[in-house]
This record gives sequence, structure tokens and C-alpha cells, in this order.
Amino acid sequence: MNSRDRLTAYARGLVVIVCAIGLLRFSSWANAATATSVLLLSIVIVTRISGPAMAIVSSFLVAVVYLYFYIPPVGGFLVSNPNDWVALAAFIATAVLSAGILARAESSANREKHFEKLYWDLYATYQKEMDRQRAINASAHLSAPHHDIARG
Repeated sequence: MNSRDRLTAYARGLVVIVCAIGLLRFSSWANAATATSVLLLSIVIVTRISGPAMAIVSSFLVAVVYLYFYIPPVGGFLVSNPNDWVALAAFIATAVLSAGILARAESSANREKHFEKLYWDLYATYQKEMDRQRAINASAHLSAPHHDIARG
């Protein structure tokens, strides 16, 4: 992937994150539980379209947003309840791990496609070589002198 494609993929990933945050901020139904689901889903989407590096960066960006808007005291970066530290750590771990797992699964699928292509290329080469050998054998059989042993 060249630098222009990578930059475009990163921009798409950023758009996904901004849309998810905007959706949560301007909706009446958003609470900490729904925010967790929407933000984690956005990380999975970012992983899919932008790759694991952007997903990990996005995980921390989204964690900061989650901390600021959904962990009490809301509107700040202080965490007053130790249980909220656990929730924040679990959120970050889930986001980073899911990004890594999805990236590894995509890499495995790409590797499988690559090996399948290699297999079919090798098979086609083998078939061509077998056809060539058959043609050589047929040609050799036709050009070989024939002796009529019965006439002696």
C-alpha cells in the first residue's frame, strides 16, 4: 500500500471514529453501556478499513472520549471511582485486542488466498508440462522408424 492509499485509509478510519462520537454525543439514548458498544464497533470498523496501526491509535483516542464523556465525573479526565479505572482498562484492552485479532484474521485470510493462487499456478504449470511431454512422446512415436517384423 503506497503512502497515498495509507493516508486515505487513515482518513476513512478517522471519519468512522468522528461519526461514532457524533452519533453518541447528539443522541438522547446514549449512555455508558451503549457508548461502549458503539465505540468498540467503530474500532472494529476502523481495523477493517484502515488496518491495525490506525485501530490501535483509534482505541486510545476513543478511550479518551469515553473517559471524558461517560466515566464520572463526566466532563473531565479524572476518575474518582476505582471501579471506573477497571472499566476504562477493560475498554482499552478490548479495543486493542479486538483490533489485533481482526488484523491477524485478515492477514491469515490473505495468506490463504496467496497460497491458493500459488497452488493453482503450480497446477497450471504442471498441466502445461504434461501436455508438452505428451506432445513430445506422440511426435517421437510418429517419427520413429517402423519395422515390419512380420515381413522379415
